[in-house]
Amino acid sequence: VGEGLVGSCGKLALLDRLLLAKKEEGSRVLVFSQFTLTLDVIEEYAKFRFGPMGAAYLRLDGTTGRIQREMDMRSFNKPGCDIFCYLISTRAGGQGINLATAE
Repeated sequence: VGEGLVGSCGKLALLDRLLLAKKEEGSRVLVFSQFTLTLDVIEEYAKFRFGPMGAAYLRLDGTTGRIQREMDMRSFNKPGCDIFCYLISTRAGGQGINLATAE
């Protein structure tokens, strides 16, 4: 975990550069993946680079309960929210979500 994780994978190194640039711009991002295993790796990266879940990033996949999903979406869409990144599995993310505050 950490710089070793980023340095060992070219795709993650590219994602790192893109996300750091977006964060510098003050943007917020949605990261979609078909594979929850990939989200696991990106989540480890997000913890290392941006901070703990709930403060710096959120995750939505098949294990996220309906109530938690709604609370997370409201939190992410709240004006002045500091959560930078939302990790979403494409299967779970296709069911009535509204994250219009991301770019």
